[in-house]
Amino acid sequence: MPGVKIGERLKAARKLRNIPTRADLAEKVAKPRFGERVLGQIERNEREAQPHEIEWISEALELAPSFFTEPAEHETQLDRIERKLDQVINGLDRVQMRLDAVDSLRVETAELLPGIAELLHSEDQEGPAQEQSRF
Repeated sequence: MPGVKIGERLKAARKLRNIPTRADLAEKVAKPRFGERVLGQIERNEREAQPHEIEWISEALELAPSFFTEPAEHETQLDRIERKLDQVINGLDRVQMRLDAVDSLRVETAELLPGIAELLHSEDQEGPAQEQSRF
């Protein structure tokens, strides 16, 4: 049986059961090689939870395994749209931060340009005068 991505539900279940950290949950699960690091990967959806792991987690949290594997009955299309909008907004926030950084660089460049132009102009003025004095 393939694994399942249960990250969001696992976080919600920990909060529901007042288990503040993944380390605390790992302690409750108490299985070898199934610690805080693995739970973190599962919560971040970097790794799929295997059926036996879902069983372990369910037992530790006193929840039915279906909590993690079945579609949420209460989730409406509006809920899904709101979740997608949140993802889009977060992406836009990251884009805005990058645009702000580019604008900051433009301002810094604009502030430096007059000084650069003045240096170039002064070098142009000094160059021919020095060449004429040599002859």
